[in-house]
Amino acid sequence: MKSSKRKRSIILGSIPARGVIVVSKTSKWTASKSGTGNTEQFKLFQHAKPLTFSALFGLLQNDQAFADWYTKLLRDSPFASYFWEHPPLTSSSFSRGAEFVMIDAPILDNMCPDTEAFRSYFAGDDVATFRNLGGDAILIAPSCEDSSCSYPNLAAFLQKAPGQQVRNLWRSVGQAVCGALSDQPIWISTSGLGVAWLHIRLDSSPKYYQHQPYKIRPTAENEA
Repeated sequence: MKSSKRKRSIILGSIPARGVIVVSKTSKWTASKSGTGNTEQFKLFQHAKPLTFSALFGLLQNDQAFADWYTKLLRDSPFASYFWEHPPLTSSSFSRGAEFVMIDAPILDNMCPDTEAFRSYFAGDDVATFRNLGGDAILIAPSCEDSSCSYPNLAAFLQKAPGQQVRNLWRSVGQAVCGALSDQPIWISTSGLGVAWLHIRLDSSPKYYQHQPYKIRPTAENEA
């Protein structure tokens, strides 16, 4: 399904007000959504205040309720498949308000899942974190012990995977991001165009990015 091409802005979360869609009446987190065409941008809030990237990746590691809320936020996307991308992050920008985009990716819809792509890294774990062959990116991927499972991309994984495996994936992402953070930027995203098995990328460059504004390398001026 395609989203409307006109500019729109919706608030998702727990504050019932005009123009607001309630995600969870018990949730303390909200997300603003805006977009044009095939791209939706989200900004996150806690108790109506911007949620920082630091808090986002900390909560993904340590708060099951937040991980479940975040999963539902992505699962409710109108896009059957999508690219999930963040702006480049450094130690300096980690205290900024968290945001990300979801970009409609129908090209991923019919890709045959490559269940063997990362099998050697799993060693019995349901999620693995490892370096890519080039050594310039960290990958986080879910395993599949059941031959019937199919996780070619993030949308499919969030819809089909057991809840605990999803939480474990988010925990691994949070740990990897916090461990990789430095004064050099990292780009956090999913693509799936090269290998049809979900792998979240922490990359030293935006080589697979679709969202042009997030491709810009941070400088002292634009991080000030």
